[in-house]
Parts: sequence; C-alpha cells; structure tokens
Amino acid sequence: MPVQAQSSCHVTQANVRVTLPGRPHAAVASADGCSIFVSLQNSPNPGSIALVAFHDGTYVVRNTTPLKIQPAGLALTHDGKLL
Repeated sequence: MPVQAQSSCHVTQANVRVTLPGRPHAAVASADGCSIFVSLQNSPNPGSIALVAFHDGTYVVRNTTPLKIQPAGLALTHDGKLL
C-alpha cells in the first residue's frame, strides 16, 4: 500500500515492506514521515489500527489498537494530533 510522506527520519528507501497483522485497507503518514497509521481488516479482531514507525533504520509495527468494527479510511487532523 503506497504512502507518500516527506521524511525527516533519514529514510534511505522510497519503498519498504512491513509485515502487518491483518489486511491493510488505508494508510496515512504523519507530517514528518516518521510514523504511518494503517487501518487493518481481518486482524485477530474484526479490525485494528497499526502504528508503523521508523526505528533503527527501518519501519516496524510499534503498536496495534484493536477495534470492535472493521475500519475503513483514515485521516489526521490538520495539526496531526488526532487520527
């Protein structure tokens, strides 16, 4: 799932692969490109939101938040404080 972001995290690759615990539906990157939020369907729960963050030179799943429903699209507020 392609996501474009300006990165201050010193990413050296334009494309990376991350194994996710479900089927990705939508993704949105933080303004600095250091974090990507991914809505997941058919994860262990009906759905979840994964936080994929840049760490030690690569992107890794840092956290998942289970949901009682299957999520769809994602959006960050203009100030990047709320998902």
